[in-house]
This record gives sequence, C-alpha cells and structure tokens, in this order.
Amino acid sequence: AFDLLRNWQRRARQAGQAPDTTEVASRGSAGHEGKSVDALRPRGPLRAGAVGTDARLGLWWLVQESDLLFFTLPGPQWPPCSVLALPEEVSLSARCVAPLTGYVQQGAHGPRGPSAVAVFADMRAAIFSQGQRADLPRPAGAPLGQAPVFVQSAAAHPAPGAVGVVLVVGTQGGRLFSLFLRQNGKEFQAEAGALWPTARDGGGICSLFKRVRRSGADVSDASSALIEDMPLQANSIEVLPAPHAAGTSGALFAVLAWSEERLALYAHPRSTAPADLLWSASITQLVAGGPSTRLLSVCICAGDEADAKPVEESLLLLYTGEDPQTSTPSSLLARVSWPSRGSPPQALSGRRGVTVGPCPSPPHQPQLNGFSAALLTTFGDGAVTAVHVGKNDRYAMCMVRLAEPPAALRAGEQQVVESGIIGLSLMPEGGAAGLVQVLTPHGLMSCPQDAPGRSSKGGAQDGEPQMKSHSSPDAFLQVMHELFATGRQEQSMSLCSRAFSQHGAQAMLAAVEIRTKQLLDASDTEGPRWSGVSTDAATRHLLFDKARDLEQWLCFLDQVGVWMRMGGAPNIVVAQQNAAEACERVAAALRLREFHDKAPDVFASSIHHALQEGGSGDAEGEIKRFYGRPSACERLLSSLAEYPRSLPLGSGQSSDAVLFVARAASAFLDAAVERRKQILINHPTLLPPPAPEHIRRYLPDAVPPPAGLGSGWLATTSI
Repeated sequence: AFDLLRNWQRRARQAGQAPDTTEVASRGSAGHEGKSVDALRPRGPLRAGAVGTDARLGLWWLVQESDLLFFTLPGPQWPPCSVLALPEEVSLSARCVAPLTGYVQQGAHGPRGPSAVAVFADMRAAIFSQGQRADLPRPAGAPLGQAPVFVQSAAAHPAPGAVGVVLVVGTQGGRLFSLFLRQNGKEFQAEAGALWPTARDGGGICSLFKRVRRSGADVSDASSALIEDMPLQANSIEVLPAPHAAGTSGALFAVLAWSEERLALYAHPRSTAPADLLWSASITQLVAGGPSTRLLSVCICAGDEADAKPVEESLLLLYTGEDPQTSTPSSLLARVSWPSRGSPPQALSGRRGVTVGPCPSPPHQPQLNGFSAALLTTFGDGAVTAVHVGKNDRYAMCMVRLAEPPAALRAGEQQVVESGIIGLSLMPEGGAAGLVQVLTPHGLMSCPQDAPGRSSKGGAQDGEPQMKSHSSPDAFLQVMHELFATGRQEQSMSLCSRAFSQHGAQAMLAAVEIRTKQLLDASDTEGPRWSGVSTDAATRHLLFDKARDLEQWLCFLDQVGVWMRMGGAPNIVVAQQNAAEACERVAAALRLREFHDKAPDVFASSIHHALQEGGSGDAEGEIKRFYGRPSACERLLSSLAEYPRSLPLGSGQSSDAVLFVARAASAFLDAAVERRKQILINHPTLLPPPAPEHIRRYLPDAVPPPAGLGSGWLATTSI
C-alpha cells in the first residue's frame, strides 16, 4: 500500500497536479466546517511537547493552538488525515492524547479518521469519535493535586455489554491511575480509579531506615539498599496483555512501568480498584552498573514466532554506563531474558550491553529543549536507538541486530542526525534491514538502515559505489544524486545518512548550494551533443534540460531527506529559497526565449548590451552564453527597456516597441511567479510560510496570502 501511495504521489507531481487537500482533511473533522486546511499549516519547526506518535496505529499528531492534527506514519506530511477542534481555553500536551483507532480506508464510503481521547491539564477529557467531540468534566475520584503527563489506552471497558475504554494516566508526581470511559447512548461517563502503589508492602524509605536501625548496620552502607527499595516514579509505560502468573487470574491487562532507577510490572483488575504491583526491580539489579546508572528506555521483544520452539520474551534496556572498551560514560543497550511475567527479568550476568551512543544529558536539562534524552524502537530482529548529543538538538542513531542467543547484540555504525528527534518507527522495506521513520521538528524523514552483520563481504551493497571515508561532501552529493536519478532511491538514502554522519550538516549544506549553482549555470552548448544543431534549437533545449534537472534536484533533496537531516542548521532557509529561485529563473528565461523567436534581432542586440561586450562579437556565441547562464537573466530586461528609446521619436514603431517590451517583462514575472506556485504544490514544505501578521486579511474578497516565501530576487532594483 505504501508503494502504491508513493507511486501515486510521483505521478501527481509529474502531471503537475496536487491532491485535493481540502477534501482529504475535511472528512472526519470536528468543528472545522468552512475552515481552510492551508490555514492550519504549521509555521516554523514543531515543538517537542506538541507532537506525539503511535507506531502501532501508524499515526503521529500535532497539538497546534486549538486544533489537533493527525497524520499517517509513514505517509504524506500534508494534508493531515484528520483535523479535530479542541475546546476553548484548555491546556493539552501531546503525550496526553491517546488514539483509539487508526486511519481507515472504507472504499466507496471514503476514509475514516482516527478516534482519540484527550486528557487536559485540569483532568477534563474530550472524546473524538466519527468526527464528533464529546466534552467530559473532571471525573469522579480523580486524584487531587495531580496533573497528567501521559495517557495510553489499555483495554476495552470490562463491564458486560459496555462500550468504552480503559486508559492509564501518568501524573507529574510519577504516579499512575486508571480512567474508565463508558458510553451510554449519546452521553459519556468517566470514572477514575485510585492511585496505584509505588512499592510493595514493607518497602519504601521509612521501612528501609527501620531495618537499618534494627540491624545496626552502618548508614553509609545503605545507599545500595536505598536504590533497591526506592519507590517507583513512572516516566513511561507499555501496556501488555494480562499475565498468566499465579495470583493474577481475572486481570484485565498488565502495565510495564519504568523510571530512571527501576522498572515494575502491574496487573490491573477488572474494576476501578488500583492495580497490583507484581514485582519491582532496579536497573542495577539487571545490568552491571553503579549508582550513576540511569535507565533511559525499555522495549519488549519476543522470539521468532515462526520457530517451533516456545516464544520467550525478553526486554531491551537502554541505559547509561561505562563503555566496556574505553571506560567512558556512554549509552548502552542490553537484552535480558524474561521467561515469566510473574517475576523480574533475569540479570545480565557476566556481560555488558553494546555501546550505541554517548551519554545523554540528564532529563529536564535546558539543553534538551523538551526533547527526549533517548528513544528506542524495535521490529523483528532489528532495533534502532537515538541518543541526544550535545546542546544543539543533535542525536546519534544506531541500528542494532538482535542476534541469537537472546543476550547477543550487534551494534552498527553510529550516525549523527543534525536535528531533534520526536519519534521513531522501524519497519521493513525492500532489501534494507529496516526503514526508520524519523519524526523531526521539520517533518518526517525516512532513513534506510542496513543491519550489522548482513552486508556483503565487499563492504557495499550491490550496485552501490564504494565511498571512502575521506570523500568530500560534493562527491557524496553527486553520487547520491546519480543513484536517485537512476531509480535507486534506497541506496541514495543510505548513502545520505552516511554522508551526514561523516561530514555534518553545515558541510553538506554548502555542497547543496554549490550543486544548485552548477545545475543552474552549467552549459555544454559547445560540446559534441550540439554539433550541427542550430543556435535556436540548442538554447531552447538547453533550458528544457535545466528545468527538468532542477525539478529532479528538488525531488531528490526532498525524498532522500537531505533537508530533513539539515535540521535547524544556519542558512538552511536561504539554501531552500535559492533552490526554488533557480527553478524560477529557468522558467523566466524560457518565457524570454519564446519572445526571442518573435523578435530575434531585437533580442540579439539586447543580449549583446546585457553582456556588456563592445565591438562586433559573435552573436550566436553571445546568445548561447546568455541562455546557458540563467542566474543573470534579469539583465536582459534593462536592455530591452532601452529598445524603444533607440527608435525615431514619434514613430509608430515606438509605441509598438513599448507594448512589446511591456509584454515581455510581464511574461517574465508571470513565469517566475507561476513556477513558484508549482513548487509549493509539488514541495509544500520547501519554502517557509509567511509570518502570522502577514497572512491576516480583513476583507472577504482580499487577495489570499502566499503559501510560502521565496527569495527576493523578483524585487531587486534591476528588475
């Protein structure tokens, strides 16, 4: 289905047509009748706290002012598959949105947008179902003094014949409780359960010091025991089916919760009573680490279901520790066996995890800018980690292969992404081990990865050029472009990630600008290809080739993810505007070339003066040089403006010349503006949107604001 969607998008671009964005986004929207979808387009980078993801349902969403926008993962970045209106004067975090269903295509009935539940900061809730919104007051039994931080859907309502859902809510204090939502006719009811326990009976700090005092042990030796008995303050959770352990019969679902110090498993009963804490274990019990070891993320992975052997679950633990080889603080990934859910996972005896990146900054630090310190996702026998690096929202990504036995891991090469990462999703595609969907503040980026240990002995994939580590950014970019032009997009994307990891965003950005100028002004009209071809035909087809190559260049930069990997690099907006300007200049030069055929003598003389060449030069050579370098095509306008003045005063030819020059100048501007509009249709995220104060209109018939801001070359003094 993704291949069909991608092919359809390519055909739409080639045909110069855009999908009907208004129709797609209007279906399943609540409270947006008559509201333009383009007015909802995000302005500027996305905020980390305003974006949430759910890889299982294939969705990501954006909380923007009073709107909730849903997008498919993977899928087109615009328009949204559903737009939902939030109540007025509410505060909502993206982590407090729990999607219940995904985006469904219903054939002749059209698509159906996702259903979701949103829990606001004051514990009020909103239910979105089939395009309708139901607002609920603060539920009965909601804990006092607690604000929600994250919400996840867990199970259907346990009452017989009831239509509803059970949510798990995490609070700022690290506590958990369940929220039961039920539909009665056209009305909804909400009921909150009690807070879940944070430690087993006899645990906690108070009981710890009681045991230390009774045993007479030294208080200084109690630091390790303090970590073991510390209550859980959950940062994140994962919902699991009900366990089959003893004493959990009749449980509705299970929840694996973790903090920086420990992780625990809960079993929730089929009522509003608090969940039972089955076990709790610290990270130092499971991996070899010290008091500074922090648990960053947890992911559950099962064995190969195709095997005849029983499937044994295991846990992937992403934590901070010392690199086994360099003894420097790093991020490590370990796989621990979990044979029974009724007991903690087995400790990683005698081994340490594999290094997947540097040690990230502690949470809630200013340098994180609201982003997660680390992310972890898995699919099949592969896993991908992303660890925050430095102070500039950079992340180090690493592909890890889950080899046998369960404790064996093979880490690949670390790749630095010059952008903040909001979400990760791993899925198989083609011959690559996995296609990583990376959600950044600048949009969705696809990163094909090769699993460690699967590449050929030659070190490169079939058909992929060998790139040495000291290759220049220009060489990388040229090979990537050639691979894309020949239909090998996956190899181009793989090489792109390697180039950015080796040279960084700033060097690649400079290479992009150089390549754009080369495509704009490259001229081979003197080569053997044009031997025996007239000047008129050569210049005309040369401009056609430039227009085709530059459009392919924009598609390459967009689809391979070059702009995404730039992140928030300085001057990226200027580089994007320059790439669009190159296409606009070629379109304007093509329009001038059409007028050239109507008055060849006039244009030949004007080109001669525009090139500022004195004497009697080669007219055909001047024409080829001028149209071969559209970067200065506006110089011809000032030369054409002098043409009417060269005619006898008061003659009829003067007025005709003025009208001719006016038509040529107007056509020049129209061609550039039309090309910019076409670029915004084919590449909606290329140019930055205007500021809010520039899009406000007070009259109903006012000219609509531009969808994107290009460069200012059309407003220069020469034009």
